[in-house]
Amino acid sequence: MKVSKAQGAYLITRTVLETIRIARRLNIPVLNMHLSEGVYFTLPDRKIFLYEQYREQYLQSIRLFRETCENNIGASNLKICIENSSGYTDFQLLALDLLLESTVFALTFDIGHDYCINHKDEPIIISRRDRLHHFHFHDATAGKKSSSPWHRRNRSAKVSASCPPMPCPPGSGNENR
Repeated sequence: MKVSKAQGAYLITRTVLETIRIARRLNIPVLNMHLSEGVYFTLPDRKIFLYEQYREQYLQSIRLFRETCENNIGASNLKICIENSSGYTDFQLLALDLLLESTVFALTFDIGHDYCINHKDEPIIISRRDRLHHFHFHDATAGKKSSSPWHRRNRSAKVSASCPPMPCPPGSGNENR
């Protein structure tokens, strides 16, 4: 069965709203998400991303997503944390900043993903350190898109830890990061 674009958007929104409802009911403090790169076409010299080509429509859908999440999270302390993945594109950075305009959204820093892309996301996360609420850490191989074979076979073993927002506490050695 083929799903139309409108039906796909409805299903994603319905899934997010159901997840928010369950998280609120169970007092789960953090939901984690990635920003999708969307569809792209690979040319000999570059990738062309549809979200980049239709940037305004993409950003409008991000605004609508933010408002929908805000309305459904309400006054609860639930945060939706956006996790770094394979390096933010320009349009993803714009979307990230739009989402972070809301107190409902925060950041997850996955140090394994960052290691795989030679720490490309670290400056982006550090520049938004006041919005950092969650860390993921796991084994990783520099320059590889995915982590080690162990991690690929054992996705459910990924370790997650909630942490207070930066800056780091005095004496940690990371006060100025």
